[in-house]
Amino acid sequence: MNENLKPKSNIISQSINGYQPLFLYRPKDKEYWVKKRKEGLTQCYLKGKGELIPWEGEKILKVFDNVTLNIKDDTFKSKFKKMRVAKRAPNKWRLFFTTERIVATIPYGKTLKIGDIVDLFTTTFKRQSHKKHYIVAHFPHSMLAGIVLRLKQGKPNCEHIAFVYKNKLKNRIVNYTLYFFNYGSQKQSEEFCLKFKNSACKLQLKLLKLVKDLSLLSQAEVSRIRSEITRNLDKKDFDMRENREKFKDITIKTLYIGGIPLPIFPRITS
Repeated sequence: MNENLKPKSNIISQSINGYQPLFLYRPKDKEYWVKKRKEGLTQCYLKGKGELIPWEGEKILKVFDNVTLNIKDDTFKSKFKKMRVAKRAPNKWRLFFTTERIVATIPYGKTLKIGDIVDLFTTTFKRQSHKKHYIVAHFPHSMLAGIVLRLKQGKPNCEHIAFVYKNKLKNRIVNYTLYFFNYGSQKQSEEFCLKFKNSACKLQLKLLKLVKDLSLLSQAEVSRIRSEITRNLDKKDFDMRENREKFKDITIKTLYIGGIPLPIFPRITS
């Protein structure tokens, strides 16, 4: 082995510790990101117009333009913990659904009138200084724990799809929720979510071997997660519950995945 290469366990540990669900991407940081990539940080890399550069072997399954997205973070000290999910959500995101992750990009300037997300990136620079800067949301399928559809009675379209990710930080689990608005009809949304659920389950089952080999979780945890993922992969129906919100009938449909609570990627380089 090349002595300049770190052992796989060290590279993956650094990638886990350095994971960011939301960050600012700037062209001037390119050399820094290349350096971090060589050190093992598995992050997103973009073309000049905010298009995702896939990893070797990664396939982009679908791209959505002009998407309305919002993100909620349940960490106790998060800057964006209290974001209002539906109000003032930026609607110029470009979303990339790949075989390994969801990546969404939006020009920084498209958020400057949005009070919620822009607060994440405090700056004294004027608007023009943000040219070619992008806010990037990055969610690996390894952490996906469930998908929730919110439907209003009497309306043909799905109100939103919520992708719930869980991440183990020290001794506690932190949830990130990515809200995807205006996808389409209820039928389209359900079909999309079922396919997404199956893809995430299959990928997580493959990643569990890596988790076990590197002792990232206990054997008992690995066995429990494998059983949960296998059970959810076989399910073809949504779990349902009715909910009344302000005198409006709401139907919540949920697909459970299992969720390896770590941002594990099926590669050591990108």
